[in-house]
Amino acid sequence: PVERKGRAQFEVHGDLNKCICVAVGEDMTDNQVRVVLTWAEFPHSVVLCVKTPEGKIWKPPHDDKGDELGCTLLPNAELECVHAEGGYGPISVLLKKMLPGRYHIFAKCNPYKMAKGDVGWAQSNAQLTLFGGEQEALEWSGPTHFTHPKEGEAPWWDICFLDVDAKGCVKVRSFNELVEDEPGNRLTTVICKDINGKPVQGVKVLCQADTTAGSQETDETDEEGKLQVLLALAQYTVKVEKQGYINTAVRLMVDLEPSCCEVVVPMVRPEVFSQGQDLLCVLSWGGTDIAELHVETPGRLLKRPVGFEHEFASYDIPMTTPMQMRGSNPKSCLLSRPSQDPLVCMEGIEDRLYVYFKGGRLEEGGLDLCNMQLSIFSYKEGMEAKFNPPPLAENLQHGSYWEIATVKGGAVEANSARCDHDPATGGTYCVRVLPAKDGEREFPANAELVIRNTDDKLIRRFAEPPAVDTADYSVDQEYSLFLNFGRYTFEAVDGQWHGPVLAQNIVYHKNTQPSLGLSMVETREIDAKTCLVTLSWAGKPMDLDLCMRCADGVVSSHTKTDTKGTPVKGVKYENCVSEGFGPKTISLTQQMAGNFKVYVMNKDPKGEAVSFLQCNPIVNIIIYTGVWRQYQIKKPEGRE
Repeated sequence: PVERKGRAQFEVHGDLNKCICVAVGEDMTDNQVRVVLTWAEFPHSVVLCVKTPEGKIWKPPHDDKGDELGCTLLPNAELECVHAEGGYGPISVLLKKMLPGRYHIFAKCNPYKMAKGDVGWAQSNAQLTLFGGEQEALEWSGPTHFTHPKEGEAPWWDICFLDVDAKGCVKVRSFNELVEDEPGNRLTTVICKDINGKPVQGVKVLCQADTTAGSQETDETDEEGKLQVLLALAQYTVKVEKQGYINTAVRLMVDLEPSCCEVVVPMVRPEVFSQGQDLLCVLSWGGTDIAELHVETPGRLLKRPVGFEHEFASYDIPMTTPMQMRGSNPKSCLLSRPSQDPLVCMEGIEDRLYVYFKGGRLEEGGLDLCNMQLSIFSYKEGMEAKFNPPPLAENLQHGSYWEIATVKGGAVEANSARCDHDPATGGTYCVRVLPAKDGEREFPANAELVIRNTDDKLIRRFAEPPAVDTADYSVDQEYSLFLNFGRYTFEAVDGQWHGPVLAQNIVYHKNTQPSLGLSMVETREIDAKTCLVTLSWAGKPMDLDLCMRCADGVVSSHTKTDTKGTPVKGVKYENCVSEGFGPKTISLTQQMAGNFKVYVMNKDPKGEAVSFLQCNPIVNIIIYTGVWRQYQIKKPEGRE
């Protein structure tokens, strides 16, 4: 004979039913699971619902006169038996194969009306049993038996989730609570905004479930660009359409807390693209958490203006403005990719995209819970690619960084992965070419700047300092661009100034300052009797002290007078900038005999804690024919 067993837990007191029904069954095999609901003599009208990855198994109660027929058979699940009339049950659903995904089990009863009061779930002695949890292959985690909630009058009994992973392992998430509305649904908000953050009204929205477990909902957004819709817990594809915009689709996961029940859909006009190779990268997500889109653009400058986190701050930026990060959510930037530009070396250089996420959901799963998506649009393809964060790997702590893709020659190559640490391979680097001597001059510095890597490969050539109305402009007399971490040579040339000024083997790394100062001398400001000693460095520390010691005393920026005079005759302090970059300049204006010691001090008066190794100080000794000697700190081998 086949051994059968079951269990029940019940109470006997007061007005409770003095009877129960115990479900018994044999051990399950072949990784099957049987879901059985039983109860007492009352109530009579009961329905059991089991949502599977293939759909929902259920049958309306016998006294339901509606048009709904329910569903009693799916490819891997079936309704085995259901009570005819009266109480006790059982209702049994056989899950013939545990598919990867989520199973949701809940039930409903219509209270039985009696003279002494209604009999609902709280008085029902209802039991739900899951047979099959003993199978080793399922690696079952969680309870297999549930008793009715003791309090409440709501009609729905939300019982549990069965989450099945790719290996077929089952994890039970228990709710065991009474709720007023049918479980498994959540009010969800779809928000449509353009790339500057303005809401878009009248967008047709279609929410299409990825499996048959959900339905489709179609409507239009209101004046705030929003549409609220009640959706079943499932994964959806949200498709939007509106005349004048590119058709767009985003992924939406509707789940319980702490998952976000909101998704932001970027609306893009075709007029955004001025060139066939331009790419628009848009990051969007739901909720109030914060995310930063990082795009590495070697040889070019992607601007990230301060203050653009405000919702309305980027409304007035022309949509065709390239190389400009804009918006708060969505965040976007238009990557302009000129096919031929002699100033930028595009050969072999890749743009790289990654995201940093921070916010209240980080501890619960972060990127997985906010319906985040990176969308890439192009002129030819419209929505060319879309990426969603991969699941958090077991070896990661929080995975708040998400590496997404690289772009080379207009082609997008996915390399989506999560990581705990900043994956940046470089950053924005700025160079300032500054006059060694203070004061007004006939010819302002207008140097050409050439940047090469250690392989002598051209990275970027600036014909002159970027003008205010150009894409590369940051501040006056500053050359800004993205550089990968490494070693570089910087060469500045100006026909009216002594040169070229060369800075070789400059190290750029996460631990160094992302900037460099170069100092040039106008030709007419130096003659055969004059020698200049200049000091320049990075943007920090704010101040370094250039010093000279001889038999007659010490010259430093702290000993000069308002007339540039110093304690040593024939020596003047020509420039004394203390705002980062430099320069500090000492001039020798007459022939002098003896030994002179030139040195630099980093007194760090503001506690900036920036060392010499981090700020790339450069000392040049300049005579009438040009730079006579140059001194840099030699970086220790193996130390970047």
